[in-house]
Amino acid sequence: FSTLTSSLPSKRSLNPRLLTREDLVPLDQYLAERAELRKIRRPLMEKRRLNVGPDISVSFPNFDTLWFQVHEMLAIEKGGEQQIDDELEAYAPLVPKGNDAVA
Repeated sequence: FSTLTSSLPSKRSLNPRLLTREDLVPLDQYLAERAELRKIRRPLMEKRRLNVGPDISVSFPNFDTLWFQVHEMLAIEKGGEQQIDDELEAYAPLVPKGNDAVA
């Protein structure tokens, strides 16, 4: 698989912590391996989704899913360096801390 898989936070630490700039990889590197990374992302996201009914599902993000989400937003919106802080501000608080659940 991808050389970026070792960059996933779950591969480096089991301690809950905030998602920061230091966790992100350069966008060109992410884009170069995006297709392979999607093969990892999809089952990870599906495993963290709970269908409540035919029209409702609840997702429970973790560090890895939010790592992917931030990179995907940066890739899609192409906002450059100034977008990084906005994405981290939006998604970092969703990382569970300890035994709590975030949905």
